Amino acid sequence: TGIVSSAELCFAYDLSFPLRVATTSSSVTNIPDLRAFTIAFWLRTDDTENPGTPLSYSNIVAGKLQDNALVIQDYGAFDLYINNKKLFIGTSANDGKWNHVAITWDNNGGKWFFYKNGQQVKK
Repeated sequence: TGIVSSAELCFAYDLSFPLRVATTSSSVTNIPDLRAFTIAFWLRTDDTENPGTPLSYSNIVAGKLQDNALVIQDYGAFDLYINNKKLFIGTSANDGKWNHVAITWDNNGGKWFFYKNGQQVKK
């Protein structure tokens, strides 16, 4: 079972982090308007003091900067912001183990899904 696609995958938007420290960042420019996305990453932290922001994406809408176009924040309980709308997820990934986090979104109806370690956590 699974989805079979003959489409060629584009790796133009892969992020690379040059240092293995908490304060490192990476950026990508010229991303086209997103009508749908899937973001997936591995995260390992035992930080219970700071909320942490694994991903923050802003864009320009009608000539104005939209800071919270897409934000994944607080690995102690996870908040997901899509177009400045906050969605509380309520699951953590700061247990010191490797956790796989994935988020999908489609602007057709605004459907979104949040997965942790292969299990759907919230939609």
